[in-house]
Amino acid sequence: MSAQATRKDFLDSLFHTYSKEQGGFVMVKSLNRLETKVSTRYFPNVESLSREQYPSDHNVFFGLSPRDKMKPGKEHIRHITCLWAGLDIGPDGYSGKEKHFAGERVALVAMKSFPLAPSIVVRSGVGMHLYWLLRKVTEINDVQAVEQHLRRINDYFQCRSEVGIDATLRMPDTNNNKSPAASPRCYVEHLDTSLRYDLEEFEGLDLRIIIPSKRSPRIPVMPPLRPSRVRVIREPADSPEQVQEPAEVQAEIPLPHGVSFTSSEDESPQQIPQAEGVRLSPEEMQRLVDHFLNGFSEQMLDKLVDRIVGKLVERLTGPLSRR
Repeated sequence: MSAQATRKDFLDSLFHTYSKEQGGFVMVKSLNRLETKVSTRYFPNVESLSREQYPSDHNVFFGLSPRDKMKPGKEHIRHITCLWAGLDIGPDGYSGKEKHFAGERVALVAMKSFPLAPSIVVRSGVGMHLYWLLRKVTEINDVQAVEQHLRRINDYFQCRSEVGIDATLRMPDTNNNKSPAASPRCYVEHLDTSLRYDLEEFEGLDLRIIIPSKRSPRIPVMPPLRPSRVRVIREPADSPEQVQEPAEVQAEIPLPHGVSFTSSEDESPQQIPQAEGVRLSPEEMQRLVDHFLNGFSEQMLDKLVDRIVGKLVERLTGPLSRR
């Protein structure tokens, strides 16, 4: 259904029940990309708004929270029907160069990794707008608590724009004229009205950011190590009951410039000259691993990140479903 979802389908999912129960208004702002004067209108129902036609050179935004009166301020908002977030792909969105996802695949992993699947995904032209429909029209008893939910969700998706119950986002089936060089269409990519949530479900979500907004900074390349053989020896446990694996660990780990870790069951520490083998503490081992990673170039690290993200996408892609 998502690919064929129309503006009316979108608006119905957000405001139909509210209009039926409360009879308020949907605020819409529009402006020509060459002008600064904003036109503000209020629509009493979804039917009239879904039929409204806007010129291709206009930016069109709607209020995500319906108004009880034909007034723009927060004091005229008493109900919400969804929670939402903006997600920029590349530096051309509202968060600019400071915060954005580096590419399509990384953004998709972030969306799929969010604990609650979005009910609606709208392509904004430079990113995505995500919506989580609520099970019922919810009266706002504490504005700050609702806005705290919105801030946490938007922080997870790297959005730096101010978020509040009086926020506006782009209207589907209109053009994004932010850049004079391009005018992409804003459209509904996914819509599943069966995915609805209670506001309480957003409390206590683990929203640690697991996907970086940009690639890691270049790691300075350390001077090369001289080729050598490093023998790694694990000290035996104090008692036989604690021994769960051999004292010596067999491993063949490639290091930059020909350096490798080697071990052999046929050799003992006493048979290896001191110059060819050393005992490594955990701290020394960590330093060697860090040195190994520093040997990678930025291009190699980028390719490695792309492969990891690709594998995550393969595992996570598929129909959006509630988790």
